[in-house]
Amino acid sequence: MASQRVMIKLITATLQTGTLSQPSSHQGECPQAVEVAYLLGFGANDPILMPTVQGLNKLRNQIAHTFELDRKALDEILRLYNEDYETFSVKDDRDRIKYLRWICRFICGRVAGEMLGA
Repeated sequence: MASQRVMIKLITATLQTGTLSQPSSHQGECPQAVEVAYLLGFGANDPILMPTVQGLNKLRNQIAHTFELDRKALDEILRLYNEDYETFSVKDDRDRIKYLRWICRFICGRVAGEMLGA
């Protein structure tokens, strides 16, 4: 139970800014933290949550290392959270940001719920 709280706090720290930024004391540990959190039950009842967190982490790494954004990969993440997967589309980057903020807030809410329920 204590280890689960530690993992949830680590994940919460990575999501506080609305992106998957890694705290300086945990550089390079985010993928492992996500895997351990899943093994401890985080996202076990939501088939979309873990692929989304992993996809956002890949995009964060891509931006951090190349200063480029794979809009198709981001659009796929956004599409997963839309009720109509087949016809979902974004108009522009402003639309992408709006949906991305919504998803990040949703994930933060899920993390807070996991912490309060633990």
